[in-house]
Amino acid sequence: MEINDNINDIIEYRYSNKVNKEQIHIGYGIDDDYARCTATSMISFFLNNEDKVFNFHVVTNNLSKENKEKFRCMADKYKFNIFIYEIKSEFFSSLPQKDYWSVAMYFRFILPILLEKIPKLFYVDADTLCLQRCNGLFDINLKNNVIGAVLDVKRVRKKREQALNLRKNSYFNSGVLVINIKEWNKLNLLEKTIEIISKEPKKFKYPDQDALNFLLNDKVQYINKIFNCIDINLIDEKSIAIMHFANHPKPWSEMWKINIIYNTFTKDLYTYYEEKTPWKGMPLEKLKNRQILIKSYIKYILSKMFKLI
Repeated sequence: MEINDNINDIIEYRYSNKVNKEQIHIGYGIDDDYARCTATSMISFFLNNEDKVFNFHVVTNNLSKENKEKFRCMADKYKFNIFIYEIKSEFFSSLPQKDYWSVAMYFRFILPILLEKIPKLFYVDADTLCLQRCNGLFDINLKNNVIGAVLDVKRVRKKREQALNLRKNSYFNSGVLVINIKEWNKLNLLEKTIEIISKEPKKFKYPDQDALNFLLNDKVQYINKIFNCIDINLIDEKSIAIMHFANHPKPWSEMWKINIIYNTFTKDLYTYYEEKTPWKGMPLEKLKNRQILIKSYIKYILSKMFKLI
């Protein structure tokens, strides 16, 4: 599959002047709605790892001119590099989408092809924040493994391992991945993912994540859960290196307070970093999806009830 035929444009904001320092490549796959949190994630990595040179790679399909200019201003201000790859909107149109996951969930599969000349890529979801130095992540040696990843939380892991017929304690969360570019591309993962999801769309509840687990079940190096913290009850707050706001509502939502991980530690984390971006002062978003709102509220009520029992 020829990726270059499906790229509309490549925009480069090169402002780093630290040519002799270690180069870190971090990738995101987003649509325009996730521009603000992507920028916030970028800033969190940069500010907590100032000895590194960051190259942020963003695959997108509909980024507005306003958001592009904000990314440029941010790269200029902090002196790092941002590369934006605009792909054709119809590229993944045949694959299933969810009400709360757009086609952007598949964009991570393109990054290793676009970046075939670099050895290692750190893919992170846009709803992540780096809270401290991440040398323990950046220095990981994957050897012959295709990816490094963190096991998903137990309640998700058990169900998906059974559904996908995986071995016990092997289902990982794909929100933070260390990618061995060479080994990834050897397997033609983009084409294989499209093929298996197209054949059995109902089998893959979390399409992109399930596909990766299915295809890479014996090619994963499991890494410390501090690098993809979804449930703050499982990790000492001071140890969290990367916070993943995987649950709804998101911290940039008006309804953030009913998220089950909202507490004194998490409540202002996102705002602290967003205020250092050109998106500073942007109004909180309304939660438009009624189904997500109801599910989130039920989870919130149940979590409060169990804590009282």
